[in-house]
Order: sequence, then C-alpha cells, then structure tokens
Amino acid sequence: MVEESDTFVFYAPVYTIRATTDYDLIRETAGTKPTKENIGWIRLGFSKSSMKKNEERIVVRGVYLAAIFITVSGILAYFLINAATRPLSRIVKIAEDIAHGDLSQEIRVERQMKSALWLRLFK
Repeated sequence: MVEESDTFVFYAPVYTIRATTDYDLIRETAGTKPTKENIGWIRLGFSKSSMKKNEERIVVRGVYLAAIFITVSGILAYFLINAATRPLSRIVKIAEDIAHGDLSQEIRVERQMKSALWLRLFK
C-alpha cells in the first residue's frame, strides 16, 4: 500500500497456476505439483475526497454540538446557582441592613414546593 496526497494505492499480485499438462491440472495428481506463477500486478487507487468530506462534516457537527452543550449547560448552571444562593443572598442583605442600624428587618422562612413530586418525596 502506498499513500499519496489524494489517494490510497494498493498493489496486489496476480498469479496463475501452471501444471505440467492440462490433464494433471484437472485431476490434481499426486505426482505432479502445479506451480504458481506471477503474471503481473493490479494497482487499485481509492480517492481520499469522500473521506475528507466526511471528516469535515464530523468536525463541524462536533463543534456545533459542543457550542450547544456549553451554552445550555452554562444557562442551566446560572439558574441553578441563582436559585440555590437566593436565600443566602437575602440573609446577607438583611444582615447588612441590621449592621447599618435598620433593626426592623425580619427573616421569613419560606418553603415552597411547586410540584406534586416534591410533596410525595417529603411526606
């Protein structure tokens, strides 16, 4: 096999079987052994163009998928982190107000369960 810039080239030998007589070839007698004789070579070339097109398509698809996953996971992480830290940021704001002298601040404890699944899980 030889790899060229735009093709793969394969070389394969071509053989013929030569016997002493035609009759011996048909009978395959034990006394005479047929001989293999190289009569030439076959050259097969396969173009790389279809492989390059598939490779480009796979790379472009991979880049698009990576961009989509990064965007979706970033948005999801933002909303999850925001939802998880919202109560803590309220407590920090109230603590800062109290530190500045506003003693009328109240911390309310809220529990919201928006789906029936949460209600079933915490019964």
